[in-house]
Amino acid sequence: MISKENMEKESKATKVQRRTSTSNKKAPRKLILRLVIRKLRMYVLAVAGLSFVTSFIMLSQMFTGDRSTADGLTSEDFSRPGIPFKTFVDKYLKHGEVERIVFVPANTRAIAILHSGAIIDGKPASEQSVIVEYPQNAQQFWADIRKAEAEIGIGLAQGVQIDLYQGMTTLKVIELLIGVVILAWLGTQYGRLLRKRFLENQAKQAKK
Repeated sequence: MISKENMEKESKATKVQRRTSTSNKKAPRKLILRLVIRKLRMYVLAVAGLSFVTSFIMLSQMFTGDRSTADGLTSEDFSRPGIPFKTFVDKYLKHGEVERIVFVPANTRAIAILHSGAIIDGKPASEQSVIVEYPQNAQQFWADIRKAEAEIGIGLAQGVQIDLYQGMTTLKVIELLIGVVILAWLGTQYGRLLRKRFLENQAKQAKK
């Protein structure tokens, strides 16, 4: 027969085994949880890095495009007074002295780059560029220039080059910030969803 003392020893041993088994089951879960949290942190950092790289690339493209358009322009071209559109057409455009035109909607003006050695009113031009005051939009400016060229027999294919200079406007900055914020928000929401699902699975397994 099994004595009472032996039964108590066996009972204690069984309890110890159960505790050991339970602790052994919890240990891997804690380890997995730590690994998942670490991966989620890395994921958030990756999303933040991607947002930064995306914004940097977009800014670089903006500045690169504007830089190529602004070749031949000076800072004074954006502030000094200009001439009326009709005067520009009659004295410069119709005489073939314009190499290209840069329209600046933010400053309600166009900057016309003249050919080297341009002759205006029978004299060499004193400036390499001329400012044209134009309060309307870029589409209307393009249409008016092409209309003036058509009147002197210049077709669309032979027309003077017209570029658009936007610069870093407030609207561009806002659009860029909104895009970066949306990208970062989507990334963090996805990370939270993964963490939530993992915790739910852990809770279900703990109940079993």
